[in-house]
Amino acid sequence: MALGPYQVIDPTSPWHEKVIYLEVEEGLLRGVEPVSERPRGYVIPGGVDLLAWTRWPDDPRAETLTALSARLQQAGYTEALVASPIGWSDPDVIATLLAEAQSAPISLHLLASFWAGDHIAPLETLRAAGAWGWTLPLLAPIPWKGLLEALSYLRYLGGPVFIVPFWEAIAEEDGVPQIPLLALSGWRGTPPMAETLAIRLLAESHRQTAGTLLIGPLTTRQGLKAAREESLTAFTALPYLLFSAEQLLSYDPTWKVHPPLQEPADQKALWTAIRKGELLLMASYHERLPPEEKDHPWADAAPGIATLPEGPALFFSLVEQWGLSLTQAVVAWGIFPRQRLGLPLPELKVGTPLRHVLLEPLPSTHSQHAVAVRYALRPLPATPSQNT
Repeated sequence: MALGPYQVIDPTSPWHEKVIYLEVEEGLLRGVEPVSERPRGYVIPGGVDLLAWTRWPDDPRAETLTALSARLQQAGYTEALVASPIGWSDPDVIATLLAEAQSAPISLHLLASFWAGDHIAPLETLRAAGAWGWTLPLLAPIPWKGLLEALSYLRYLGGPVFIVPFWEAIAEEDGVPQIPLLALSGWRGTPPMAETLAIRLLAESHRQTAGTLLIGPLTTRQGLKAAREESLTAFTALPYLLFSAEQLLSYDPTWKVHPPLQEPADQKALWTAIRKGELLLMASYHERLPPEEKDHPWADAAPGIATLPEGPALFFSLVEQWGLSLTQAVVAWGIFPRQRLGLPLPELKVGTPLRHVLLEPLPSTHSQHAVAVRYALRPLPATPSQNT
């Protein structure tokens, strides 16, 4: 099957910025032919999702790994790190999930919870069962007293550790930030200090234990500053890049997420950090909750936001508006994450499996959540399972 003409946007490839036709057969690249035609779109590296959530299999209503991987592929990802917001700390569960992941159309890396209830989880057994990395249950307080011991142990076992920086002791209404816009409407929000205090404490713990620690998603300009001053590896997420707390004025629980959406100045700061090369890791932060979990007044609705499959297309549609080049966006989307996590870079090399996707301009824009959607992402045809 011949595909093209497409312009390659991949600064790690010798085909970067060249217009080519691709010959594809059963998910393998069989030929590349440069041409001088006007491209109909772009070939870019498949995305790396730093963190997607599912409560499967603990909640039978939750999105299965099979369904999640299909949405990730549809969104343009070819690799994803997946965790449970309630924590996977049972080695048997990790082993079962790993078996399910083998048939996924993209590469899935499972993040086990290194904390279970009030104690360290069985880390060695979880690692042997297939845990690729580590995180914490999303809504549980960070176990500060046991954190040093846990991080020291994880440094010995290996694998990246992902921690959401949030100081629960000063939290107010769940999913609400402390900003003037919402205070005037009667909301009791959580101040930015909830993020910065946690960052400072995590930095001190990291100095004592070392290891591979990634903190995020960062949501505030104050958090960005603190992470930069502490020389921590940080990431952000699509909800905080695409939307601001202005959405909360609708009182729609769709926008209830933890940590909360922030004011437009914070959204601008995140985009500026990407443009300057200071923040080159991002997660979809996707969690598709059962409808009944959101069908409540704000205070009773569960936090969590579905960003797939539309989120990455919205991200690329906003790139020009926020002053980024397409190459800068691609680096944050699929190149730097692989370099930082030690994952192999995709190659446009004859005989190799395709790990690139198509980014195609739409013939006409349409609006989604007040964003003018200009692009569509789609996988290249017949991509084989990447977990085998």
